[in-house]
Amino acid sequence: EFLAAELATAPDHVAEALQLERGSDVVRRARRLLSSEGRPIELSTSWFAGGLSEAAPRLLERERLVGGTARYLAEVTGRQAAYGRDQVAARLATAEEAELLGLPEPAAVLVYRFTVYGDDDAPIQTDEATYPPDQWAFRQEYPLAR
Repeated sequence: EFLAAELATAPDHVAEALQLERGSDVVRRARRLLSSEGRPIELSTSWFAGGLSEAAPRLLERERLVGGTARYLAEVTGRQAAYGRDQVAARLATAEEAELLGLPEPAAVLVYRFTVYGDDDAPIQTDEATYPPDQWAFRQEYPLAR
């Protein structure tokens, strides 16, 4: 369920992640994911430098981009995703998050931030996903030394 696809003013943490001036325009794509039973399980927002809306106008459409935004941006701008950086933290839900996730207040949430960088080490996009306390938000597998 798309909640927004719009130009907005960057919150401070988004401006920092995208290496933009404080208060810059950004593209904001916000979604709420529901379980098969219709229960909210994730809030997800992707942020892009506002200038990208001219080269990539579909970022402002409230619809899923087949293949994802990284693929779409590579097609229209030529910038390829090279690596990402994750940050994970727990905090109390905002009033809006509690309402959208159907949580009582106060409620803890898990916040997962992911920034995608190009080969030039410049950020392409930053994402923020917010999960209710009863959801396993992500899974990682990796080899352990023997």
